[in-house]
Amino acid sequence: MRMASSWRAISSRTTTPFSPLTSENYGESDAAPEGVTFGEAESNDVTGAMNYLAQRNPALRYGALGFSMGGETVLYAAAKDHRLEAVVTTDTFAEARSVAPSFLSASTDLPRLLVIPLVWSAEHLHGVPLGRGRAIDVVGAIPPRPVLLIQNEADPIVPVEHCRRLAAAIPGSQVWITAAPPKDHPLRMSQGRWGTHTQSYKLYPEEYVERVTRFFDQRFTATSSQ
Repeated sequence: MRMASSWRAISSRTTTPFSPLTSENYGESDAAPEGVTFGEAESNDVTGAMNYLAQRNPALRYGALGFSMGGETVLYAAAKDHRLEAVVTTDTFAEARSVAPSFLSASTDLPRLLVIPLVWSAEHLHGVPLGRGRAIDVVGAIPPRPVLLIQNEADPIVPVEHCRRLAAAIPGSQVWITAAPPKDHPLRMSQGRWGTHTQSYKLYPEEYVERVTRFFDQRFTATSSQ
């Protein structure tokens, strides 16, 4: 719902007409039958969607917007498929292993110190492939195609340092660090341990839509005649 509502707002304001194709990633993917791979194998679903659409209209062009692991997924997809011309991510991690305890703590409502050994066990005893979620290793293949990295400075799940690491690995990328809301902000309070993670659109809807709209317009309008 978060992604669909933001896409609807953006698509209604872009200069270049486009139709959003949205999907929600719940940790399952036809491209990753072994289970979640934190964006790596899930990116094949993005490629598959472009292949499907290209069969019906070879002239279509593609941009992507992803939240959290969805952002990781589209970064992986863009790194290996040049048809993805522009990418926007929101609160996306540079690598999965260091943020896994925070994700698990927010999901289970357990203290972070208690989930750290659970994460270690999941990876080393049960084979959860945390090491496969490392977009930081591949994003250097995306330029000169544009990337916009959006990150809330108070995100308790993905620290802002992840955004800065990705930006350093993607020459020419744009970065927007959204301000932290007051600690008693209703939205922040309602999210529990998730805090402001992936909430920049809801916190700053007008500016979010304006920035993302301008980003896609600059790419697709400026290059439409090439």
